[in-house]
Order: sequence, then C-alpha cells, then structure tokens
Amino acid sequence: MKIKLRFAIWIVVVELLVGLPTNSEARKDYTLEDFRYFKPMIADIRTQIHQMRFYRSDAIDFSNAEAIEDHLFWDVSYGGSFPIYGYNFEYDSEKGPAENSMEISGITTFIETSAHMLLDFDAESDSVISMDFRIGGGVSLRLPRWFKNIAFRYKFFHESTHLGDEYALDAVRLFPVDFRRYNVSYEAHDLFASLDHYTPWGKKGLPFRIAYLRGYGGHRFFTEEGSFPEFNGQGGPLKASDNESQVGAEIYLRGWEKQSGPLLFRRLKFQYLVAAADFYYRDRYDLDTPEKIWSTNFVVGVVYGYLFEGKRTLKFLLNYYNGVHPHGQLRNGEIQYVGISVATDF
Repeated sequence: MKIKLRFAIWIVVVELLVGLPTNSEARKDYTLEDFRYFKPMIADIRTQIHQMRFYRSDAIDFSNAEAIEDHLFWDVSYGGSFPIYGYNFEYDSEKGPAENSMEISGITTFIETSAHMLLDFDAESDSVISMDFRIGGGVSLRLPRWFKNIAFRYKFFHESTHLGDEYALDAVRLFPVDFRRYNVSYEAHDLFASLDHYTPWGKKGLPFRIAYLRGYGGHRFFTEEGSFPEFNGQGGPLKASDNESQVGAEIYLRGWEKQSGPLLFRRLKFQYLVAAADFYYRDRYDLDTPEKIWSTNFVVGVVYGYLFEGKRTLKFLLNYYNGVHPHGQLRNGEIQYVGISVATDF
C-alpha cells in the first residue's frame, strides 16, 4: 500500500508539472506490461538481453593455455527488464492505450537481472573464466505531449563477479606467486536520458527509411568508492572511483515488411538494419589509483522481427570493442576485438 501511495504521489507531481488532465477516464495504470519507455541500448556491452558473442583475442592472464596466441572466446549474456507497476499518461477509455507502444508516454517501475559469462574455448577443458551477476530495479519514464521524444531511466543495482573454478584453480597452481583473486562487488545508481524519434510502419517520417533514431547519455554513481579485497588478504585491494559516464547513439533503417511467398524467403528478408555506437568513460581497476579511459563499442547488423512492436526478434550483429575488459576483476586490463553476436528479444 505504501509503495502504491508513493507512486500515486509521483503521478500527481508529474501532472502538475506538465498539465495532464485529471479526469480518471483519461489515464490508466497497469501491471506487468512493457511499453518500452526506455529501450535497451543495443551497443551497451552490458545491456540486459539474451546475447552470445564470439571473438578472438589474446589469452587471459594466468590462463593455462597462454602459449596459444589467439583464443576463441564465448561471451554470453542472459537477462531482461521486467515491468512491475506503471501508468500511461495518454489513455482512451474506449480504445485503450495507443496501438503502438513506442508512441505511449508514461512511467513504470521495473526490476532488472542479468548474468554475463566468459568462456575460453582454447583453455584446457574450455574453462569458464568469469561470471558477473547483476540485479536491480528502478523507474523508467517517457514524457507526455510535446516532450514525447524524451525518456529517462533510473536504476539502482548490485553487481558481483566470480572467477571460474577451473581457471582460478589452474592459475593458483601454475602461477602461485603472481596470481591474485579479488572479490569484485559493488552497488551503484544509474541515471540515463535519451532523445529519440520513431516512425511506425506505414507512416512517413525521417528520410532514408529511418525507423528509429536515438542519442543517449548517462552517469553512474557508486554508493562508495570501490575497494575490492583480495581473497587471501595478503595483497592490497583493487580500486575503482566513485562515478562513470556513458553516451551513445543508434539508428534503425527499415528493411522489408511482411511478405507473401515461401516461409524461407520471408525469413531471409530482415525487418531492420541497425548501426550503433557506445562510448563508456569507465575505470580500469588498479591497486593504487584507478585510471579512467574511454571504452568504445560499435555495432552493425540486421534485425529479424518487429522489435518496436514488442515482438520476438533475432539479431545478427558484428561488433568492434576497444577498451577496459568488461568482466569482473579482468577490468584491470584492456581488450580489443571484432566479434560476431546473436541476440534475441522476448
């Protein structure tokens, strides 16, 4: 009851700020529906979607197969954002909310979970190198009326990382003096804003078959300066600073609408062509002073399925990453690769 009361107070505040109608027939609250006020950022290396990426790069430090120059890695993510309780600002009591969810403004609470695994196919027994786990929740918002192109997302989350058993055991056995294992775990606040434009199928909008165009930016505030202790307590802790920044942009071009003819022919024609870039000013962990550097991720590929209508999709992506290693305590190093990704939306 307290949560709903607080949420209702937020709605009243927004109404006063933007002049929404107070007639109860002109609005609608809901539960467990996704109106996609703030879409997942496709070029974010830690976006919460089901995705697997293959790439070749140098061996991880202290790997039991460092003699092989180029290793094949499998970087897998599982996760999603689950809306809980929301409120649409624009609602017709006879027709319901707008047919296209991307054109609806509103506010919702959500929870978000994900797991991110890194596996080395060229290590003995195909070792799992690292697993990162995230869980959090927050509020997403798309402004109404003349400000529909502006959206916000606030999230508070916890992340913890765990090195793979085989990797850690072999590293301790083969490199007992140099190898260190750290307990990388922290909490942080995320605040992002985006400016976007979407044109539904069958409507005229931006030129060059542009279906969706978005720029975004955000900031991450750690609850406290990261100090990740070594498990055996003999060495100094890895450190991170108290904030990070991120900006990016993405563009979706229309491919083909629903086609007649053989099923295989229809499936080969993608619905969207996507290109995106993400720039993340983040910590490279260090025992003494963490160094902030830019990490970049460029993505280009095709999307099968009607992503903006909330339908299931399949994405085939090519991405180039250069920057801080995104996994756990491996963030004390840097990595550069070209990878191939397959991602799904449900």
